Amino acid sequence: MATSFTIPAETLLAIVKDLARHASHGDKSVISGIHVSIKDDGKIELAATDGYRLAVADVTRHKIDGHYPNYRQIMPRATIGVATFNGKAMLAALKAMPVDKVKGNAVTVTMNGSITLEAEGTRSSIPGAVDHLPGSDEDVMTFNRDYLMDSIKAALAVDWHGSGDVVLRFNGPCQAAVVTSVAVDPCVQSLVMPIRS
Repeated sequence: MATSFTIPAETLLAIVKDLARHASHGDKSVISGIHVSIKDDGKIELAATDGYRLAVADVTRHKIDGHYPNYRQIMPRATIGVATFNGKAMLAALKAMPVDKVKGNAVTVTMNGSITLEAEGTRSSIPGAVDHLPGSDEDVMTFNRDYLMDSIKAALAVDWHGSGDVVLRFNGPCQAAVVTSVAVDPCVQSLVMPIRS
């Protein structure tokens, strides 16, 4: 049976950022990441080395009472469309979009062979490729701009290959979309719920 626990996000982020500087960035694949282990005393140990330096951090974990929701259950298994675009270009366009907080920071994304963003009367086109399953040639979804940006940033954070490309998998205007990096390993998946209008 799996044990659930929490680590404050700020604590984990600070530790990972610090340790990542000590990880190998060359061809030593075994030491090119951060090693994570759970110790018998209830602490989590993180270690990173490049063969010349070593950094180790112990984190005390806090047990959660209850069960974490089954997030795998809400991740879409199949999609009707896939949009691939440059994450940095999309972030710049989204950041420039005027949004209204009262309307949920809404940005409408239209995908019909290309990608168009629209918010508060402003339009922007993003270079990219959109593939649909037969029978569907356009999808229009509205997202909270900040949530979509956070998902794209998470995908870019693991883009160690430097392509800058991000993938948005979707099933239509009222269903969750999944944002991932093009890289298969590591793969961060962010689920983004559309705003229903």
